[in-house]
Amino acid sequence: MKSTCPDSLQISAFMDAELPEHQMEAFRSHLTKCEHCWEQLATLQQADRLIHDMPEIEPSRQFEINFWKNVRAMEEQRHKWSFFTFFPFRYKPLAAAILSAMILVGLALWKHQPPSSIEMDEIVIAENLEMLRNFQEIDRLELLENLETIINMDEKS
Repeated sequence: MKSTCPDSLQISAFMDAELPEHQMEAFRSHLTKCEHCWEQLATLQQADRLIHDMPEIEPSRQFEINFWKNVRAMEEQRHKWSFFTFFPFRYKPLAAAILSAMILVGLALWKHQPPSSIEMDEIVIAENLEMLRNFQEIDRLELLENLETIINMDEKS
């Protein structure tokens, strides 16, 4: 009969008289024939009595005060380092969107800013590196030691 036996939820509902009357009658009839269900019902009834016989423990007033104080402390700790604690809840999505937009605009501006004058000098040197090497070679020639004097003489004539 175990395969047609009610489950523990149905047995519990029977104990608490929560089943419709026709199911209560069917279950009572089943109990007269099924030893397994009778044992389960007896075990659940014994557990139910033990629970009901336990003395009720009332927490002290200090326990309740400490409990809520600890809950508040945990909530404060959780929100302590949040950037958005300065904003009321309804403005947090807006604040997040504005912050994201500011970061994206800042990155775009930083990426597209013109190079500084030092960087420009470095770019000019890199572009004309071969010419500058040649100029240094010309500068080293003994023939053209007095290049400035020669250039000045040409300009005067």
